[in-house]
Amino acid sequence: MSTPNKTGSRSVTVSIKVQPEDIKSFRDPNQLGRKRFVLQVPVEEIAKASIEFGPNPRNQDMGTRVVEAIQDTLISRPAWFQYANKGILINAQEAEYDNKGGELRLVLERDQKNPWGDSLGGNMDGGHTQAVIIQQIKEELWQNFEEQKEKQWVNLEVLTGIQFEDLSFIA
Repeated sequence: MSTPNKTGSRSVTVSIKVQPEDIKSFRDPNQLGRKRFVLQVPVEEIAKASIEFGPNPRNQDMGTRVVEAIQDTLISRPAWFQYANKGILINAQEAEYDNKGGELRLVLERDQKNPWGDSLGGNMDGGHTQAVIIQQIKEELWQNFEEQKEKQWVNLEVLTGIQFEDLSFIA
């Protein structure tokens, strides 16, 4: 869901299904209003969420050896993807976990005038990982394994409370 606001940006709400035992939130020990969520989710949740790229976007060159290695691990190494891949880092303006529903809700702020430049929310790191997952699943080139012991999972880290001027420092 997307909601425009008066500053020329829009808020996008994204939901990710995640079981309570697969998510952990961390307070900001410096008490600066930041928060960190660390979770592991089946890779298809990334394709369903379709999180936009930014605030530190780079074009994902899908013809590299790195991409080939990501694809190979996803397709050929059941149960190893989250251990061979560092995952995806997301900056969100809001993040709230519903224990009963098993859902993490993210609010991402996007700059409508310059979506690839000054956007606050979205994928900060792990763009190739996300692009491979989305391509493989949406183009029906691959689907997750049925057997639980073979399922592919991906690590996801979500940051909140990061100010715009600090994004380039951490991205």
